[in-house]
This record gives sequence, C-alpha cells and structure tokens, in this order.
Amino acid sequence: MSVGIYVIPAGVPDEQAPHNEDEVYLVVKGRGRFRRGPSSTLVATGDLLYVRARDPHRFEEVTEELVLAVFFAPPEGTAAPNRAQIQP
Repeated sequence: MSVGIYVIPAGVPDEQAPHNEDEVYLVVKGRGRFRRGPSSTLVATGDLLYVRARDPHRFEEVTEELVLAVFFAPPEGTAAPNRAQIQP
C-alpha cells in the first residue's frame, strides 16, 4: 500500500488518469463532485470513496479546495497494467 495527499484548488480541473491500482480517497477538507464512469456524487469533508483499478474517475466542480488522502493498493506504480490497455 502507498499513501499520499492530493490537493485540487477550487475551480481547477482534475486531470488525473486511471491508475493500475485500487484507490481509496478520504476527503480531509473541501467540497466538490466526484465522477466515476457515468455517475457522480457530491463530496465533502469526511467522505470516503473507493475506486477499482483502471476505472475512469475524476473530481469536478471543486467549490472549496479539496484536500484528499489517497491510498493505493498495491503500492502506486507496482501493479501490472491491464494488457488490453497496452498499445503496440
């Protein structure tokens, strides 16, 4: 497992790409909207979010700076990529 802090200022787009590891986000502070695939939900301080490896997701409509604790398992960068995503 690896852990990090991810900060998204208010009004700034989240341009992250899906990771090869499962992720858990803990909203330490702030407000915004979390999109995973076609669905989205409002998020605020104290919310906990789970994302499966390789699932498209992002934070949107950040109205108050989001400070997120992010947990990756296995550690970020150690999971093998999905063979279907590898381009020749």
